[in-house]
Amino acid sequence: MSNTQPAPVASEHVELKARKVAFDWQETPLHWVPGDPFTTHTINVLHLLLPAGERWFVHVYQQALPYITDDRLRADVI
Repeated sequence: MSNTQPAPVASEHVELKARKVAFDWQETPLHWVPGDPFTTHTINVLHLLLPAGERWFVHVYQQALPYITDDRLRADVI
């Protein structure tokens, strides 16, 4: 392991902006990982589980919010 520190960055604060995204799936093959239907279906199932995980993160952050005293961190969590 190395003891070197990462190079400093101008700002560690990155503002996240929600965006409305739309995709056209008309030309997507059923098995979109070429020659590997198992991997295709495995990744498809993982994507079905992601929304539940996102809701869990929102729930956890809402519970932690009252305990956050740093204004910048609180704004990031909100």
